[in-house]
Amino acid sequence: MVLGFAAIAGGFVLSFLGFGLLWVGTPWEYQLLMVLPFLALSFAVTRIGSAGEQGCLLIVCGALPLGTVIPMFRDQNDSHAMSILIVCGWAAGIAAGYYLGKKWKPGTATVC
Repeated sequence: MVLGFAAIAGGFVLSFLGFGLLWVGTPWEYQLLMVLPFLALSFAVTRIGSAGEQGCLLIVCGALPLGTVIPMFRDQNDSHAMSILIVCGWAAGIAAGYYLGKKWKPGTATVC
């Protein structure tokens, strides 16, 4: 239960940080680096907890409120492409962290 709350809170805090970066005018290229904290959070939740897929869904639920607001912003070309790409990058980071966490779960390492 504590890990579930931490996953929701972590997803919200990271999405709030991403929204803050957008708000202060950070270039789009640097905002795409938010993939890495989402990857790390998902990796930690998957590796530590026994919830597995549910932990990653909780991260998505935490990031969802602001993840639906960010695509409403427009870039310099008056399109929504970069803002949608940022939110999709968050989802890709969560998915990659889940995959890496499942791959390197304690007790499942193999020796070559």
